[in-house]
Amino acid sequence: MSKVSFIHEPPRKIERFTLLKSVHIFKKHRVQYEMRTLYRCLELEHLTGSTADVYLEYIQRNLPEGVAMEVTKV
Repeated sequence: MSKVSFIHEPPRKIERFTLLKSVHIFKKHRVQYEMRTLYRCLELEHLTGSTADVYLEYIQRNLPEGVAMEVTKV
């Protein structure tokens, strides 16, 4: 039976940038945007090949919009 042995949370990455609302003048009027990137790192123990394929496919199918997944084998 597989189990999650370790969950690592690296620090968040927040990028903020400011744009002018108008193209030509009015430097006082600006808009601020930010992009937040959150990371999670899971280590799974006692995982067989077929179980890993099924588990990763299940997670990938149920990811919400805007969430990416990267898998590396150690």
